[in-house]
Amino acid sequence: MKLKKHMIQLLIIILVLIVLSMSSCVETTPEPTDSTKIINSFSPTPTESLVASIDTSTPKPENSNMINEIIVLTDEEKRTISEKLFTEYKEYVDELDNKYSLYNEVMACGKLIGLQGIYRPYLTDEEIKFIESNVITNSNTENGSIYFGYLESGLFIIGLISPKEAEYIKYAPVINQIRNDDNEDILLWTLDKIPDYEDYLTIDVYIEDLSNKRDFLKYEVDLFDRYNLKQQQIYILDSDEIIATFGDYNRVISNEKNLLNEWKIHIFESKIWGEYSFLLFTGNEHITLDVYNYQELDN
Repeated sequence: MKLKKHMIQLLIIILVLIVLSMSSCVETTPEPTDSTKIINSFSPTPTESLVASIDTSTPKPENSNMINEIIVLTDEEKRTISEKLFTEYKEYVDELDNKYSLYNEVMACGKLIGLQGIYRPYLTDEEIKFIESNVITNSNTENGSIYFGYLESGLFIIGLISPKEAEYIKYAPVINQIRNDDNEDILLWTLDKIPDYEDYLTIDVYIEDLSNKRDFLKYEVDLFDRYNLKQQQIYILDSDEIIATFGDYNRVISNEKNLLNEWKIHIFESKIWGEYSFLLFTGNEHITLDVYNYQELDN
C-alpha cells in the first residue's frame, strides 16, 4: 500500500517536471518597441518603390554654379529662331533704306552674325537671296566695342565696352541705346579709369534665350590678352570706389550668376594694349567674343 502511494507521488512529480520543461520551450513574442513600429511602418509593400525613399533635398556640390540644363534644339526650333532673326534683320534693312541710323546699322550686323553663322542652314532660299542682296557692314567690326555672339543652344549674347579710340566715340550713343541707359558709356569709361589709365577693362553682358526653354542661366566671363593670358577679374564689392561709382549712376550691384535676359557688369584688372578677347562659358558651351567676331562668323 505504501509502495503504491510512493509510486503515485513519483508519477505526479514526473508529470510536473514534464509540464515545466514544455512551458520553458514555448517562444514568447515581446511587445514591439516604438522604434520597431516606425521601421515596420516604412517597410515597402511589394507594390511600392524604394526610389520614393531617396532624399532629393541633398545640397548640390559647391561648384554647381556652373551646372546648367543641356539644351539641344530641334531643326524646327532652329528654324523658328532663324525666322525671328531674319524678320528683325529685314526690319533694320528697311529702316536703313528710308533713313540712315548708326544704331540700326550696328543692330543689323548683330542679326547678320546669327543668320550667316549658326542659323544659315535653316533659312529659305528666298531669305538667303534677300540677305546676299542686302549685306550690312559696319566699321565697328575692327573696334570691338560692341560684341554679338550666338550659341547652338539658342543663346544670344551682347557685350558692351567703352570705345577705346577717339574715332569710335561716335558709338557711345549706340552703346547707350542698346543698354537703354543714357549713362552706359560714361559708366563703363569711369569704371575703366578708377585705378589708373587703362588699368581696368569693363564689359557689360546681356544674354537672351531665343529658344525660350530656360528659366535660368549661370555663366562666367574671362578676359584674355593677345598672348592668351587670363586677366584677373575684380570682385566689385571689394572696392569702395567701384561701389560708389555704381551708386553715382543709379546702378544696382549684382553678384548673381543666374542672370538670363538681364545685364551684368564684369570688371577686369588689365593693362592690355592691342588685341584681346572675352570668353563666355556656360558650363557646357562657350564662345569667344573678340575684335574679329564678325569676320569669324561670316561666310
